[in-house]
Amino acid sequence: MLFNSLAFIFIFLPVVLISTFLVSRKKRNLLLFIASILFMLFACGTNFKLLKGLVTGFLKVDFWLLIGYVVINFFIGFGIQSQEKPGGRKALLITAILLDSVPLVIYKVLGSVPLGLSFYTFQTVSYIVDVYQGKARAERSFVKFFVYMAMFPRILQGPIIRFGDLGPSLYSRRISKQDLFRGLEDLIIGLGLKVILSGQVGRVWSGIQGIGIKSISTPLAWMGAIAYSLQLYFDFAGYSRMAIGMGRLMGLELPENFNYPYISKTMGEFWRRWHMTLGSWFRDYIYIPLGGNRGGNFKTIRNLLVVWLFTGFWHGFGWNFIIWGLLTFLFIVLERYIFGNFLNKTPVVGHLYMLILIPLMWMVFANTDLVSLGRYFGRLFGVAGKAITPNDYVKYMQTYGLWLLGGIVFATPGPRKIYDFLRKKIPIAVVPILLAIFWVSVYWMVKGQSDPFMYFHF
Repeated sequence: MLFNSLAFIFIFLPVVLISTFLVSRKKRNLLLFIASILFMLFACGTNFKLLKGLVTGFLKVDFWLLIGYVVINFFIGFGIQSQEKPGGRKALLITAILLDSVPLVIYKVLGSVPLGLSFYTFQTVSYIVDVYQGKARAERSFVKFFVYMAMFPRILQGPIIRFGDLGPSLYSRRISKQDLFRGLEDLIIGLGLKVILSGQVGRVWSGIQGIGIKSISTPLAWMGAIAYSLQLYFDFAGYSRMAIGMGRLMGLELPENFNYPYISKTMGEFWRRWHMTLGSWFRDYIYIPLGGNRGGNFKTIRNLLVVWLFTGFWHGFGWNFIIWGLLTFLFIVLERYIFGNFLNKTPVVGHLYMLILIPLMWMVFANTDLVSLGRYFGRLFGVAGKAITPNDYVKYMQTYGLWLLGGIVFATPGPRKIYDFLRKKIPIAVVPILLAIFWVSVYWMVKGQSDPFMYFHF
């Protein structure tokens, strides 16, 4: 059961939301605890038929791994807080980090990561470190701690939440009329980003995969790179927006995760706008503890290298992810010390630089086989021989050209600014817009043209 499934949209979520208003405010965390358990069981069981889904989910390692993470970190957090000896506190910290990180490393090496493991691993580490450093108090309620760790709106793909940021809303759980409207708005817009935009521009990339890299022309290879870039963005940004909307509907404030990264002028700016909660996690728990930009240029470069190697490994243990991380590190260092100021002062050049660089970087990310990666870049730059059908891009442009153009437009702040203007000046005007987005999304889901979220692979 996924966010972009009819069972979730029309059964699971409505039942949870209605129940949220039927129970007292004090019981809302317990309700979310139960709902999150059920959601994870159904997600692991891959079947919404009540009994079959629950049983198959209950038997999956994915489910019990999550339970183990929650229980272990709940008690270790208490242990760290109550331990008076510095050596004992540090030993518990190291034990927790190893217990949290080793399973993720093992599964990454094996190439099959359980649902949500990457995201709740980062949350457990941040929680334990914050308790150790005195930035957060160990949570005494197991129910509240479980909700923080595994609430169903963000368990599978984030955003990554710090306990100190979420803690206050876990205790209040107040839901205003504005929260209701904004929550529904975010939920519907996120669904549209995923099902309508990501789903349709993604047809170009899936079509290329079906044809085979050896056969495509250079124009179609570039169309594929652009389509994949847009698909990945709308897929992940759509999930994050849906999670934020569901959080608001239940009285919880989840952090923003994307800020129009494709309008960036530098690679550094791009990574301040893309998957912001992951970027801030690496900054606060790896880069700064290593020394950050203190200690001179050599140590700064070393620290950046460590961060981007970790980022590459986090996405997978394939060579393409390592290359992708190293290339990102290289461009960030070059911008920092050589041409970053020029790009920022000449926006036209900066935007052009990123519009070319981003699709190329995502192609390194997408082609997990180094042979395929080499072939794809050969096609991009016309050095891999002649295409079987040199005009293949014409058919794709006729079929998907408007979707690609729409994707490019919606990857900028322009449409959102128009929407916000309408909401402010003529509030009623946004209602038919939201209804249209919702029912078009449902139409595509009924037709079976809404794929699983891409980041489930990571």
